[in-house]
Amino acid sequence: MKKFSMSLLCSSILVLSLSAKDIQKSNFVYIDDNLLKNSLLTILRDKLTTCDKFQETTKQLANYLVFKSSEFLNVEKKEVQTPVAKFNDGIKIKKNPILISIWRAGLSLLPTFQEYFKGSSVGFFGIKRNEKTAEPMIYYKNLPKIEKDDQVFILETMLATGGSLSLALSYLKETGIDEKNIIIVCVIAATEGVARLKSEYPQIKIVAAGLDEELNDKKYIVPGLGDYGDRYFGNDEEQWFEKLQTHHA
Repeated sequence: MKKFSMSLLCSSILVLSLSAKDIQKSNFVYIDDNLLKNSLLTILRDKLTTCDKFQETTKQLANYLVFKSSEFLNVEKKEVQTPVAKFNDGIKIKKNPILISIWRAGLSLLPTFQEYFKGSSVGFFGIKRNEKTAEPMIYYKNLPKIEKDDQVFILETMLATGGSLSLALSYLKETGIDEKNIIIVCVIAATEGVARLKSEYPQIKIVAAGLDEELNDKKYIVPGLGDYGDRYFGNDEEQWFEKLQTHHA
């Protein structure tokens, strides 16, 4: 008989008790009903969308995610002189967030975030499933120096079970990062994954463009949009990783 950890048990209970409407009303996940955002998300969901169109739409939707996630950045007041008069109620971002991309689909969001937060330090996690244990494992990491008070954006397009993000978060917390300074940015989140992260890391925030309530037996989000990395890069993960290794050889 398999043994279940207390955190996974709590996550299972939360899955049963939290609906999409409950989550949207919480202060844990931030999703709005923007019409333009919803139209872009519909294009990404459509199986007939070509790779080129998928990439173009991802960039457009990433702009929305930048603006939504930036609402949680620390700011300070700034006075400026307009051509007409002094403006006393301006603000500026105190410090650019650290950007951490989860390979490989998270790379699709990174360029847009870098456009807005120029000079931000960037880190990477490569996470895949261990074929023997079926548990996520880190096969690559490259992180910049992160101060305790730094705010961190973790870019991961699909939040399904929450396993990969939970592993990345546990590593980041071990380095001393304050949980409340972490913002997960994703395209679609599933209630199961949200419930797990809410149980394990109650102070983080999640910004998502869409929220779906089901996972199928392969742990794909339903209705979801399929494998984000495959559709964005136009090939499967093994082919992509082989090309990456060849490029850096």
